Amino acid sequence: MGAVRRKKSRFAKVTASLTAVMAACLGTNVAQGQADDWRSHWAIPPGYFLEVDTGGYQLPVSIAMVPSPGSAPAAPLYYVAELGGRILVVRNDRKKEVFAENFFSLNSSALMPDIAGVIGLTGLCLDADSGFLFATYVYDGDSGRYNGITRFSTTPGEFSLRPEETFNILKAFMLGDSAFTRFPFGHQIGQCQIVDNSLYVGIGDGELVHRSRSDQSSFGKILRMQFDGSPVGAATAGQEPSLADYIFSSGLRNPFGQTLMGDNILVADNGPGIDRVLLAREGQDYLYDGSDQSIATNAMLVLAPAKGTAHIAYYPENAASGMDELKNNALVVLSGVPEIYIEDEPAEIIAVGVEEKSGLVTSRPRSLVKFVGKRLQVLSSIALGADGIYFAPVYGEQSLPQDSNVYKLSWAPDKPYPTRIMQYKNARAIILNNGCRGCHSIKGRGGNIGPSLTPQELKARNLARLNSPAFETQMAEMNFKDDRKDIVAARARVLSVKGEKRLRAWVEEKILEPSLDNEHSIMPLLNISRKEAQSVTRYLLSEKK
Repeated sequence: MGAVRRKKSRFAKVTASLTAVMAACLGTNVAQGQADDWRSHWAIPPGYFLEVDTGGYQLPVSIAMVPSPGSAPAAPLYYVAELGGRILVVRNDRKKEVFAENFFSLNSSALMPDIAGVIGLTGLCLDADSGFLFATYVYDGDSGRYNGITRFSTTPGEFSLRPEETFNILKAFMLGDSAFTRFPFGHQIGQCQIVDNSLYVGIGDGELVHRSRSDQSSFGKILRMQFDGSPVGAATAGQEPSLADYIFSSGLRNPFGQTLMGDNILVADNGPGIDRVLLAREGQDYLYDGSDQSIATNAMLVLAPAKGTAHIAYYPENAASGMDELKNNALVVLSGVPEIYIEDEPAEIIAVGVEEKSGLVTSRPRSLVKFVGKRLQVLSSIALGADGIYFAPVYGEQSLPQDSNVYKLSWAPDKPYPTRIMQYKNARAIILNNGCRGCHSIKGRGGNIGPSLTPQELKARNLARLNSPAFETQMAEMNFKDDRKDIVAARARVLSVKGEKRLRAWVEEKILEPSLDNEHSIMPLLNISRKEAQSVTRYLLSEKK
């Protein structure tokens, strides 16, 4: 499962030009349900409803919905890929059957959460006109470990419960420097999709940076091919296809997720310290060289710090499942950390508004589904169905690599659900989800674009300054530069007290209005409430964090 990250550092040093984009301010909180109920592990916004659709999976990593399923109870509704190499088909009556297994060989005794077990079967995509189902995976061949695809033939339109024929597409992934050589063999082949009767697939860099931009390696690329594995376009007469005939885009690190957005191909690329979402263009080099700065290059959206982008979907204007607020939104799966439980890095799905033709981001990212259980969990898959959004966590509800569910998220404002995403009251959560540590460090963790927010340093740097005559003169001058009533009143509140009370008032007002005493401040407006600002102020000035 190539989307899972192994970061060089927990927090990236991000350049100031990224600050506005980086503020993937996922301002959310959780109102908890019953502790022993699976619903207490998954938080969703008000108005939505979450339910188990099917269960009993082992490490599910991809879901592919049948575009127009048949009406019979036994007709295929969707397919689920398990990391270990099995594809299951779910029928309309929600009974599961094994569609295919043992169709590739991978010699690995490791099993997640062991990081060496994060390889195997990872992607599924369907073509309704031909009835083809494509599966992407890593396999062990006679000459090494490679990426590969198997094409399964089924009934055009409705698909089937069993493949009628199988065909392996391997040659394109063996050209040039394309064998896995670096343990634990991560950053593998990811999701595939069909665009204009061509097959597109994203491939990670195999954890070797130099391959990303090399035209002699299939790693770090989006490849394009015909359904039989041959390159798109006429081949040179008398010559075997070259790797260059397959490369659509290059310079990527881990483009695990991709989806079609109108005429654009939307790609989720997982970086070392930050992640990006981008529009894949033919012939474009996306310049990954191992640095976070290169990951930010040509990005449509940057997420900092890295959150492990995995699969991605696009909710179009004409979607059938009736979630109006998600129309024209990219839905990005953030995997979480596969090896250990880290409370501040949960598995979740975020939604971000995107202009379909231009790719311009029209809203800040917000949480759509968030794992809030106090245990290990990872997300990889997402799929849009006619009646909702489907996803499957990799682990079961007890953090075991078995008995996982496929969940369905739908719009049902009249149905009760116990665990809701709401505005945060917890200061650490406000700081985390507003991206504050992307610019500021707290006790040595975070960025260095802005000043440290460690309590001792915050007090030492500001207490005397704020209580000086020079500061009072500065605030009076600021009132002439910016005489908005609300900000003039905020300055007056700061000056009305002295000592540490002035420091506390200044921190609170600065959080609410970054330009309080500096009209050139690059800190983004957080749009949080005064109570939330007070909570953060208490946290920042406390010596007991």
